[in-house]
Amino acid sequence: MYKYNLRALNVEGMSRVATFFSEWEKLDKIILIGLVGDLGSGKTHWTREFFSNFDIDISVPSPTYTLIEPYESLINNRTVYHADIYRLGSSIKSSSYTFNLCQELGIYDLIRDHKNLILVEWIDLELNLLENADLLLTFRSSSEEDLRDLEIKSKFEIIGIANA
Repeated sequence: MYKYNLRALNVEGMSRVATFFSEWEKLDKIILIGLVGDLGSGKTHWTREFFSNFDIDISVPSPTYTLIEPYESLINNRTVYHADIYRLGSSIKSSSYTFNLCQELGIYDLIRDHKNLILVEWIDLELNLLENADLLLTFRSSSEEDLRDLEIKSKFEIIGIANA
C-alpha cells in the first residue's frame, strides 16, 4: 500500500482532494473506497464533494439510517453506492455479526462486481471490508481549529496528491 499524509486541510482543501480523486486516472481500477474518522470529521462532506464532480445532483445525506444508498448516476460507466456501517458496528462487539450484516446488505456482492464503485463510511468497523479497500481515507482533527489531517492509503501510487 502507498501511504500519503495531508496536513491542516480546510474545507476548500478537502474539496480539492475530492476533485483530485474524481479526476484521478486510476479511478477506474478502484472498487472500494473506505472512509474512516470520528463523527463530524469530514467523511460525508468529502463524499458530497467527490460526487458533485460527476454532476450527481443529490444532497448526499449521510446514509447512517438507510445504511446504503445507490445512485442512478454513473461514474465512468459504473454504478455508485454510498454505505455507512456505523450502526452495524457501533453498538456490538462481534466482528462476525458485522460481517454477516454487511453480507445481508449485499456489500460483498457489490464489491465483486467491477462495474461498481462503493464508498463505505466507518469501514474500520468491518475488518474484512477494511482489508479489501483499494483506497482508504482517514480523517482526523488537526491541531489547528476547523482543519483536518488526511491519511491516504492506496493500492496504487498517487502522483500529484501533494499538490491537490
